[in-house]
Amino acid sequence: MLRPEQNLHKCLISSPARLIAEHDESDLLITHAFPSMNDSILRVTQREENPFSRYYYVCVFRIDPPKLCEGVVVPDHSHVGNLISIALSIFYGKRFDNHGVIESHGRFSMPLLNEVAPAMQYYYFGSNNHQPRKNLGIELDLRNCKSIINFLTKKPNDQLKQTFFTAGKFYLSSLQSVDTDMERAFLDLVTCGEILSNYFQYSEDEIYDSRLKEMFERLAKIDANPKDIDLIRSRLYQVKARFNLTFKKLLNRNFFDRTESLDESTKLTSENIETCIKAVYDLRSRYVHTGIDFGHWLVPHRAFMNEIRLGIPVVDDKELRKILSRVPTYIGLERAVRFALLRLLHINSVYIHAELDNDEGE
Repeated sequence: MLRPEQNLHKCLISSPARLIAEHDESDLLITHAFPSMNDSILRVTQREENPFSRYYYVCVFRIDPPKLCEGVVVPDHSHVGNLISIALSIFYGKRFDNHGVIESHGRFSMPLLNEVAPAMQYYYFGSNNHQPRKNLGIELDLRNCKSIINFLTKKPNDQLKQTFFTAGKFYLSSLQSVDTDMERAFLDLVTCGEILSNYFQYSEDEIYDSRLKEMFERLAKIDANPKDIDLIRSRLYQVKARFNLTFKKLLNRNFFDRTESLDESTKLTSENIETCIKAVYDLRSRYVHTGIDFGHWLVPHRAFMNEIRLGIPVVDDKELRKILSRVPTYIGLERAVRFALLRLLHINSVYIHAELDNDEGE
């Protein structure tokens, strides 16, 4: 019998980043899919970093087939490729694309290759290039991803896992869309941050600013109905405050010590991060309510790879100008979101890297 095993499944993923070696464990194999000897174009584009760089990897895993009977629908396991792509993209800080199942339930399938654009204008971004990311400096070696893969394959499906992969879906979507739709890529990162912020519980003292606290004190002094006060509190979701507090909690000193900016004066710092993160949410709110065009303001200058804005944007709206002057560029926000995702795992007993440890005194 030459037919493939019913419980053996394979999916094809790819990345503009070149990884070496393979992940070979009993429950998952991630290995290289090399170009044909006759595909001279792909072999040439894989030699060095360029807008056409694309490397393919096969993921092999076992899932027992269902008992076949009338009415049973054979499950589609292509979602496993999505989960692996999310895990690898966050761990290495690189874009990955799932091309679907190529072998499953004893049958072969065609990969989906036409969903990925042939060229990338931002191939030099940290999320696309062939270099390890500055934060954590994880080498692009498939033997290094054991911790994140074990979290995927062995960790119970609890709140931490659900939060991580739901948020991670938007992080990966951002990396995939940044070349063609900068605004969507930005909003995906914001959504990722919002999901992370819902993982934590914050006290009223943390999320209410001084003006709100004073208002509640005045209401209490005039003997306002406690039910009315509770109703006001329940409507004050303070999403922006939660968003800001989450990044404040998850970004440690090591995040600020290692930057991908080519100029120290254009990087995110512990002094400007709160202003930048608040501006991120302000820009998201302006976009949702007014539909402003802002994507081109988020592109870093290649000569500087600046994480913060260079100069003052020329726009008529003074409030929008203020927000755009403070909001980080795409690469600054992306770096912060990836670090926050990994640190969420690390502080919840999923060891990732020593640089994610708490700062001294925490």
